Amino acid sequence: MTTRIVRRLYLYIAALIGLQMMANGISDLATLLVERWFGGEVIGAADIAAVRLGGSVALTAVGLALWISHWMLAQRDAAQPEGQRSALRRLYLYALLFIALATILTGMQTLLNQILEGQISFAIIRPLVSVIVSSAIWAVHWQIVSSDRPSVEVSGANGTLRRWYLALGLWVSLAMLSFGAGILMHALLQRFVFNVVGNIRQLALPTSVLISGLAAWLPHEIWSRRLIRLASPLQADELNAALRQVFIAIVMASSLVAALTGLTALISAGMRAAFGVASWNAAFAAETRGVAAVIVALPLLFYYRTQLNVTAQLSGAGERISMARRLVAYLVSAISLVALYFGLGGLLGTLLRLWLGPDTIGSAWLTTLSWYAATTIVTLPVYIVASLQSETLASIDPEEERVLSRRIYLYAGLLFGVIATVITATLLLRLLVVVTFGEGSAGTTSEIVRMLWYTSLGGAICATYALLLRRAGRARGTTGAGRQIVIVAPEALSRALEAALAHELPGAKVASFAEQDSP
Repeated sequence: MTTRIVRRLYLYIAALIGLQMMANGISDLATLLVERWFGGEVIGAADIAAVRLGGSVALTAVGLALWISHWMLAQRDAAQPEGQRSALRRLYLYALLFIALATILTGMQTLLNQILEGQISFAIIRPLVSVIVSSAIWAVHWQIVSSDRPSVEVSGANGTLRRWYLALGLWVSLAMLSFGAGILMHALLQRFVFNVVGNIRQLALPTSVLISGLAAWLPHEIWSRRLIRLASPLQADELNAALRQVFIAIVMASSLVAALTGLTALISAGMRAAFGVASWNAAFAAETRGVAAVIVALPLLFYYRTQLNVTAQLSGAGERISMARRLVAYLVSAISLVALYFGLGGLLGTLLRLWLGPDTIGSAWLTTLSWYAATTIVTLPVYIVASLQSETLASIDPEEERVLSRRIYLYAGLLFGVIATVITATLLLRLLVVVTFGEGSAGTTSEIVRMLWYTSLGGAICATYALLLRRAGRARGTTGAGRQIVIVAPEALSRALEAALAHELPGAKVASFAEQDSP
């Protein structure tokens, strides 16, 4: 078995290298031929053109020979059931699909950008050929993967590789889609709402990124939805996959951060205008990126929250629906806690510095204060609502205290509090030592008070989450209610098992017997 795995690994690595060589050679050769066919000028002297032609022909010929020889051997191996179900074969196929997808995205974006900028010349030939070649590679290998997917990806490592390809493909394309949409929205607001002078070509780059990302994200998202909605051999495995929920949680977390950041920027702009730091038009013109972030992030947040709930409902398990809601609550609470720490800490720290050392804070304190105040205004109600939701659930159902996601959330909050306290306490101690040796400056006192506040805030987070963890450790649910467990074991092992059962299955009735007294 080990020999077969090593041989299979060699075949697929060699085939991958050969295919990439062939693809690059074909792209270079086709680009050169098209340029010459339509009368394009060859860059450099004639000998450079010959070198370019020779290199592309060599890559194509050698790559083709390397790929086809090893691919034929790999296909012969795949004719056997064990070879067809091999995870290495699936890894090779999905790796090729992702490489081809990434090449298509970059080539399409470059091509569209040049077309939208009006720079239609021989420079578009290279990205056009790259997109065509990569699309052909992707389509051929997609057909190969699809032909036996229902039989070899029902569960196990092959199903996991399918989800990794889907998650990475969705993440890359969604990142391009979101970035392009945000920059395009910002540019449109600048030009048509605030009349900021600019070149219309500035819209070409975000538009090309948006279209490229959408062209890749939409079909993959449709496929992802079909996997869980349509009855097939893959549906059960996909509904129960943790990676799908992790991916959705990551997207939701990113969208939430973007939305909160954008909303903070808008409120900060309003406060700067109210304080007279800038005019209303100038203040909001400077934060059009914040407007774009909110407009793009909120639909993504609600869309993927819906997908999380739909996946939980389709799984048919009530605990999965609860887990989905729990995941959202803890995710929102954790993100808002971090933002609230910096917002509230910065707000009161700035006020303390303004009170103790107004000459040391500078003239831009209103701008600083508006940012911290806006962060606090945005994140405080979000944190309160999310925390109350999770704590209410924990107070109603003792089993909630024992759920793994809650423990991770509580320990993450405690760890954040510890790290924040340690860092600020270290800075505070350093300042105190400086003052002790008489080396402090005019603003040292206000800086000491600011660090003292940050340290106190971090300590309050530590204390809060430590108490919540202590309460969770004392909680005894009813997981084992209705169970009767009999232990037949030596006395020492019996005591250990009883303690473990009392912790893992509280409420169960446990009876212990020695081996000679077995009932």
